[in-house]
Amino acid sequence: MPSEPTKAQARVLTAILDHMMQRGGSPTLRELGALVGVRSTNGVTEHLVRLESRGLISRSPMVSRAVVITDSGWAWWATVLSERTGGEVSPDVARVMTSVWPDVVALGERACPALSDLVSLIASATRG
Repeated sequence: MPSEPTKAQARVLTAILDHMMQRGGSPTLRELGALVGVRSTNGVTEHLVRLESRGLISRSPMVSRAVVITDSGWAWWATVLSERTGGEVSPDVARVMTSVWPDVVALGERACPALSDLVSLIASATRG
């Protein structure tokens, strides 16, 4: 069973997920460092190693943008989303949300005024 990330690791994991939602893929080490305020790519790598040891991500060696969120990482993200929206979000819904988020952003707030509305829309779509 993976353990909860520390605050710093949660910040890194959230930055990875936010980048995935905005750009459709994981960030490079330099991009991730800029997002979380770590100048050294070695420092960023250490965060990734710790997230990987906790079972929240996996990485392919020697491949850029190779961070993959594991099922445990998705479960953690679903918990964060549930806390933010005041409802229940399954890891599957969290995964779908992350994959469709760039489209939602492109449509703008007019199409989806609140994250909780998006959670409801996706939850109903995945049930039916």
